[in-house]
Amino acid sequence: DKEGARTASGGGGGGGAGIPAGVGGGAGINAGVNGQPGSAGNVSEGGTGGNGGNNAGEAVAAAGGSGGEASSAAGGGGTGQGGEGSTYSGASAGSAGAAIRRNSGFTVNVTNNGSVNGVQNATTVL
Repeated sequence: DKEGARTASGGGGGGGAGIPAGVGGGAGINAGVNGQPGSAGNVSEGGTGGNGGNNAGEAVAAAGGSGGEASSAAGGGGTGQGGEGSTYSGASAGSAGAAIRRNSGFTVNVTNNGSVNGVQNATTVL
């Protein structure tokens, strides 16, 4: 007599650093044991990824990746493990956030010759 399948969801990724900082990603849902959401970033540091769920050691989901910051890119999710030695790779890291932000009373002129990366039309972005 077989028991039901055990499932676990992964943790959410951390939010990126910046002004405004990115919010943490939500954890996976609808599993036997759900992971935790990632934490938000702040001005200078990316947030941490949330822990993955653990369903009686038979389905163990991985933590979410860390949020990106000026000195390092965002991290991808870890590798989860299922029953009988199976493994599943985590999701890839998020893309880079906006590179330049407005500051009240401050004027910046930028010539984008293809070297400005990241979102360039988000709220408060030059």
